[in-house]
Amino acid sequence: MSESLGEEHYNCISALHKSIRGSDDNAAMYWLVRMMEGGEDPLFIARRLIVCASEDIGLLSPMSCHPSFIASALV
Repeated sequence: MSESLGEEHYNCISALHKSIRGSDDNAAMYWLVRMMEGGEDPLFIARRLIVCASEDIGLLSPMSCHPSFIASALV
């Protein structure tokens, strides 16, 4: 997905991030599945989820970042 679609690569990850930020779990799952089925690198997705957890969720609850770090180690 990242090489073949170019800008769409960034549009999808941005949409995922915005869905999480907006607490729209259905949209977040849609974008996550779309990216994975499109062949996006799971490590890239994991890193971006860590960024999202750190920037948005982690400010409210610092312990929320821990599952993201564990998940990225498993990828």
